Formats: sequence, structure tokens, C-alpha cells
Amino acid sequence: MSVPNITENSVGTIVTYSCNDGYYLNTTEKFPGNSTAVTVTCDDGNWTYGRDDLQCVTICTDEPPAPIGSANSSWNNYTRINGTTVTYSCPNNEIFGNMNSTLNITCVNGTWTFFEEFYRTCSVPCNSNSPPETINNTIRAKNEGFREYEKIRYNCPPNTASLLGERYIELQCQPGSVWNVTSSTNETIEKISRRFKCLDSCPGPAVAPNTNWQSNWTSEFVNGTVIYYTCNSISYPNTSYLLSGDSGDGRSASDILCMGYQNTSYWQTEGGHVSCNVTRDSQTLINTCSNNSWTFVGIPYCLSLLPSTGC
Repeated sequence: MSVPNITENSVGTIVTYSCNDGYYLNTTEKFPGNSTAVTVTCDDGNWTYGRDDLQCVTICTDEPPAPIGSANSSWNNYTRINGTTVTYSCPNNEIFGNMNSTLNITCVNGTWTFFEEFYRTCSVPCNSNSPPETINNTIRAKNEGFREYEKIRYNCPPNTASLLGERYIELQCQPGSVWNVTSSTNETIEKISRRFKCLDSCPGPAVAPNTNWQSNWTSEFVNGTVIYYTCNSISYPNTSYLLSGDSGDGRSASDILCMGYQNTSYWQTEGGHVSCNVTRDSQTLINTCSNNSWTFVGIPYCLSLLPSTGC
């Protein structure tokens, strides 16, 4: 604590004592707020202090987290000195995320130890049988205890996905101690165990169609998936290109072009330059997932340009 030079000691003299940077006066029931200074006054021949406790300490400047829902807290509404521990408790038959009925939060170097809200929420234990260690070749992400409504995730190994393009599935402990699948399909464990298998796949889903072109793609992106892309109907004299390049003018050496000429759509895949002398070999571009990669990547799109001279 810093004490200024006292040059006056007559009745009415006021002196301010200040804590050094980073320190605060210890909080008390009478003075629960954050304060870094206190005044001392010469009154009737005696020095009178603005508060009894002049100790400068490290404190948590914020209050500890308020209890959530049915939880209770032991905090006395003012003590926040470094090392203070607040105990939270759940009512009968409920537990926190640490699978205990109590949870401690401590002021350490001016900061309360942190726990996510779900961890500080009381809930009924899941009394169902333990969820399966794995579903086919998935990897279970959590191996701790469980409470009602909590989820457990089963991840596919890297570079794999299900036939529907899922990288993971989740189970949730429902009231009544039943584990249900939390996917949009609302499947039972038995059903999804028969259906969900992690297969070699491409790193991500194929591009979806837009207003200028379309495809038969639904959701799968495992090895062996074949997607057919088709340009929408385009009338002469416009020429439309579907490509995977991202150069400024929409062309690159890896362009995949969808040409519209005389009301006929066809593909050019032999380079990135517009040519009138192209072979109308197909109206459909095929994109295949093989060896964990697509035939082409990027975001295809269609462009409309005037045909070259001589077309």
C-alpha cells in the first residue's frame, strides 16, 4: 500500500492510502465492492480510517458464477480474495457434470476456475446400461459417466463416412434410461447399427447444384460414388461454361466446361480455352469419388459468353 507524505496533521486533514497496481482492498460484508484506496481523516485529535481492513490483496474482480437451476452455492456474497473456494451442490438424486453432487470453483490469480454451463447444471444420472463402446468401426468420443439428456458421439475414423455422408452419430440418454439416436432419422440403436458403417470416402461432400446446372447427387461421398452433372438448357447464341477453376476470368488449365450451343448442352474437358472445334461427346459430366478424392474439386458454376467468331 502506498502512503503519501503527510505534511498536515491538523483536525480535518484527509490522507488517501492506495493499493499498488493489480491489488485491491480485501472485500468484506460491509465493503463488498472493488476498491483500491481508502481515506484517513484527522478527527478530534485521532486518525479515523474509512474502513477497518487496510490489507491490499489479489482478488477476483468478478463474482463467482451464479448457481444454475436447482443448484445451490456456498458463497457469502462478498469474499473474493485469492484462494477463495465456492462449493456448489445439487439437491437429492442429482449430480453435476463431474458425476458428483458437489462442485468447487476457486479464485486463482484473480480468475475463477471455469466450467461450462452444462457442467454446472444439476441433472439426474443416466441409469441405463452403459452405451456400446463402438458402433461398427466408429470411435466413441466420451468414456465418462452420463446424465439424462447428455449425448455421446461416435466418430468415423479419418477419411471415412457412412453411405449417407455422415461423419458421426450421437446417442442421447432419455428419461427412463433409454439410449436413443439423436439424428434426423430418429433410428433405434439396433437399426442404425445395421445401417451405419464408416466407409472410405472423399474429404467432403460434392458440390450441390445451382440455378445454372444440376446433378443427381443426394448426400453420399464414399468411394465409388458417381455424380452426373448437367447444364440447364441454354439457347444460342450464348455459350455456357461449367468449371472448377477459380481464376479471375473463370478459366484455368483445369477448367471443366459445359457448352451450350444451338439449344444443345455438352461438355468440354480437354483444356481451359473456348473452342468451336470441340467434340460433342456427352451432355453429362461425371464426377467420381475414388481413392478418397473427387475427379475434380472446387465450386463449379456456369458462365454465359458470346460464341467465338466462326462458330
